[in-house]
Amino acid sequence: MELLTLYAKKEPTQDPIDIKHGMGNRLDAVLYRDADCTQPVARWPWYYSNCPRRGQKRVMLNCCRWNLCWCN
Repeated sequence: MELLTLYAKKEPTQDPIDIKHGMGNRLDAVLYRDADCTQPVARWPWYYSNCPRRGQKRVMLNCCRWNLCWCN
């Protein structure tokens, strides 16, 4: 059985406290349902140690394993 694919990219953090304290340039990992990156599924803040890293091929989300495709 083949795993379904989610699309990932790094985006500037949306956390208002981080932005207020000058850390708005930090990058969160964001997963999307579609290749155009318009339907967000999940967001990991930059400070989480278990967030997906660039080059990672798979991710665990909601107790399911997904393939990752990194977008630019």
